Amino acid sequence: MNSNIYNNLSRFFKNRTIEVVGFLLIIAAITLFISFFSYSPNDPSFIYNSENVDIKNYLGLYGGIVSDFLLQSFGITSFLILITLISWGINLVVKKKITLIFLRIFCLVIYLCLSCLFVYSKFNNSFWLIDHGNSGFVVQFLFNYINNFSPLIESQYVSFLSIVLIIVFFTIASEINFRRIFIDLRNFIKKISGRSNQISKTESTNNEIIENEMSNNMTYKDNDQQSFSFEKSTKISTERSKNINLKNFKLPSLDLLEKNSAKTKDVIQNKNQPDAGFIEKILLDFGIDGKIKKINNGPVVSLYEFEPAAGVKVSKIINLSDDIARNTSSVSTRVSTIPGKNTVGIEIPNDSRQSVFLREIVSNEKFTQQDIKLPISLGKSIGGQPIVGDLTRMPHLLILLLFPYCTN
Repeated sequence: MNSNIYNNLSRFFKNRTIEVVGFLLIIAAITLFISFFSYSPNDPSFIYNSENVDIKNYLGLYGGIVSDFLLQSFGITSFLILITLISWGINLVVKKKITLIFLRIFCLVIYLCLSCLFVYSKFNNSFWLIDHGNSGFVVQFLFNYINNFSPLIESQYVSFLSIVLIIVFFTIASEINFRRIFIDLRNFIKKISGRSNQISKTESTNNEIIENEMSNNMTYKDNDQQSFSFEKSTKISTERSKNINLKNFKLPSLDLLEKNSAKTKDVIQNKNQPDAGFIEKILLDFGIDGKIKKINNGPVVSLYEFEPAAGVKVSKIINLSDDIARNTSSVSTRVSTIPGKNTVGIEIPNDSRQSVFLREIVSNEKFTQQDIKLPISLGKSIGGQPIVGDLTRMPHLLILLLFPYCTN
């Protein structure tokens, strides 16, 4: 018990710590975006610093220094780093982990270098980042080094390949699942379109109902005597029920329910359960002759159908319930007559109780009978037979739902 509490507490604090780190990454990315948005080259930086300059950055002196360092180093590709940080934060909050973190960092460095090279070779001139252009000063050394070995770096084919590689490495580094985003967007559009169609159908249905009510009211005004009637309400309810489309509705598959691992009743039967010959011997010791005709192995109790010999009184067998329990080493034994049969039922509890699965009852033919309009599964009988009730015949039934307490 103490170990379970300790594990639950450790798991709880671990998940909350990961979520806090995720929120901090998202807040840091948003803060850097605000700093980038309000960046001004005239603000103080690591190189240029003056006390009389009016700081235009929304985050003050430190915001201007950090934004100047990143923008002057990597240029406009610094905005891609913000998207990656936000994606990491969301994954930490939702999934509580970032898979292959070292691979993500490696891909971040690769797409950062490729994007800086692409910007430097195509559109490096900037009216905003005057000192080192849109690509930053870091990539200038890398570009000159690669250009000395391969002047083809400025060709169109290399530029196209760079764009493809930037997208691939950016997707891997940011752990963005475009397929999942596309599926969610498609489902959202379908949901909105379905709601709009449903709203239009309900509006047309309500208009028809209102028109019918107005026509009925016009005809009722000629009557001299008023009386209470449910005719109008039944008309409205029938019209509404006609407009409900149940053609596309399908019941869920029975495969969703848990299947009983025991394949036969012989597996359910307890190994220490007495057989028919043992019960007959016990009764014969007390002067009662007869035969065990049938054994019904239920989930909790096993029922032995005993047919006594001619001249044996049933009351004599019933009085032996305690003696049968003692000889079978069971907690208790119940003996009673079976209605509609000439046998006596001897109920002996099983050593281990078996679970009753909902799938066994729902898949039974009793649950799908035509004469049952609203079936409800009630469990199994003593003999292990499914019991199905009809809610339409039980208006007084009170159903109590019990929800188990979840520790996680």
